[in-house]
Amino acid sequence: MKIRKLNISSYGQLIDKEINFKKGLNVVIGPNESGKSTIRSFIFNLFFGGTLPGSTRAVYTKDYDKYIPWNSNRYEGSGLIEDEKKTYHIYRNFNKGFEKFSVFDSETGRDSRDHFNIDTSRKVQAFDENYFGINESTLRDIFEITDDNQMKNRLSYDLKDRIINHFSSQSEDISIGQVIENIETKAYTKEDKKELKHLTRSLEDINRQISLSYDREDTDEILIKSMDLDREINKLKEDLEILEEDLDQSLRQRPDTESRQEERRLLLEKINTEDEIKDLEESLSSKSFLQIINFSFVLPALIFFIYFFKYKSMQLLITGLALTLILGLLRLSYGYFKSKSQEKTKAKLRILYNDLDGLIEALKIQEGSNLYIEEDSLDLIEKINNLKDTINERAIQREVFYSQVKERDRDLENLRLLDQEKKDILDKIADLNFKSQMKDTAVEIIEKLSKVKFETVSTNLIEDCSDFIKIITNNKYSKLLINEDLDLLLFDNSLQKFVYIEDLSKATIGQVYLAYRLGLIVNSGVDFPIIIDDGFSLYDMNRNEASLKLLEKLSEDYQIILFTSNTRDLILDPANINIIKLWS
Repeated sequence: MKIRKLNISSYGQLIDKEINFKKGLNVVIGPNESGKSTIRSFIFNLFFGGTLPGSTRAVYTKDYDKYIPWNSNRYEGSGLIEDEKKTYHIYRNFNKGFEKFSVFDSETGRDSRDHFNIDTSRKVQAFDENYFGINESTLRDIFEITDDNQMKNRLSYDLKDRIINHFSSQSEDISIGQVIENIETKAYTKEDKKELKHLTRSLEDINRQISLSYDREDTDEILIKSMDLDREINKLKEDLEILEEDLDQSLRQRPDTESRQEERRLLLEKINTEDEIKDLEESLSSKSFLQIINFSFVLPALIFFIYFFKYKSMQLLITGLALTLILGLLRLSYGYFKSKSQEKTKAKLRILYNDLDGLIEALKIQEGSNLYIEEDSLDLIEKINNLKDTINERAIQREVFYSQVKERDRDLENLRLLDQEKKDILDKIADLNFKSQMKDTAVEIIEKLSKVKFETVSTNLIEDCSDFIKIITNNKYSKLLINEDLDLLLFDNSLQKFVYIEDLSKATIGQVYLAYRLGLIVNSGVDFPIIIDDGFSLYDMNRNEASLKLLEKLSEDYQIILFTSNTRDLILDPANINIIKLWS
């Protein structure tokens, strides 16, 4: 695969930027902060979308957020690639919620996502690892060569560690030492086992509650019975309306209207008589003014006698006796007239009692004379009462069913809560099982790796790395070797002996690292552009020239994109390289 053109519509600080590449060696030169790292990021994210490698959901990387344009609502771009002598146009919109990706044949315009094994069901579509033969992480690990700070600080150690890790686990980033340390600190502990047992018992208990908490068939049966009762009650009410209409019609046809009027007159007179009797009885039982006079008669006499004995005044004694005599006369007068009034009230009550007895008797006689009128409607009244009783009974049954349905609804809500609790427990169990499997798998890997003989390491890779080292060091070193103690050695042609990599300069170690990475690429079997970002910052002019010559040789078979800020990387014949200046 070759990249022919990039059209960066809006990505990071780059707006409407067009870059044309050639098949061989391409040198993108520009000062710091001119967009070199932005272009490198755009290339990989154009293919893979900027999501975490291997994630099935749209989980974006920090790199995605880093290059969101500040001054544009657009976040998109396209490219033209060449694959198997055909050219294809790739377009991607990176904006979350508006993600769009397309690949089509630039000649026919046909959708070509199937050609690159792109999974169209994913929200963020990407080139599939089945197409390249390796996943995105490994592809970037191999084909993206950067001059990172870690390599600058501990070059000999890091180079040795990276090469050994790759030979052992096929990835520079997976350190066997780190794996062992993680297993020791994050292994499947006794507490994890206890928690798993507790969760398993809780899951069994929840499953038992779920099996007993809700009966769908029973609920449906109750609902059906409720509906049947509703229909029956409605039918009974219709029958009741018919009977009540019949009764009303019967009552309207009742004879002897004068007799009924007389009955109502007697009843009204009886009520009035009872009210009058009640009023007279209340007047007899009320507190009389005579009681007040009795109290007034005693109190003044008592007061005057107290003052007489205190002050020995005859005038007070005479005044008290006179006032007491006056009140006594008033009491006698009021008592006489009150007694006469009560006798009249009692006499009137006796008359009213006799009148009331007569009215009651007259009403009985009148009701007896009208009895034949009720007998005509007695059958209807009995039917109506029976029907009302039946309706009430059915309504009570219906309320019982309704309460049962409400209870089932509560059971259903409880079931939902149990299902959620079950899901949470299953997630925790899955995490613990994964932790257990991770421990077992890691231990198994370590056991296997402990038996690996470095004599079985790919011979071709060692040979290619050795050839590249010979070119890049101008024949100063010619062979790379890994001994049984996992030490890295280089054969020094001038000394005619192997020397330890730790004894070399940082610049030489950097060259060995570049040779090793290029050796991985040519042995990977993957056709993808080699991307190098400021890979020669540790080199002097001679090493820089030798490294560029190696890249020029490899560019016959691979497309190489070298990002640099140093004009000395332009020492090669311009006819053999494609120079792209970012400041122009």
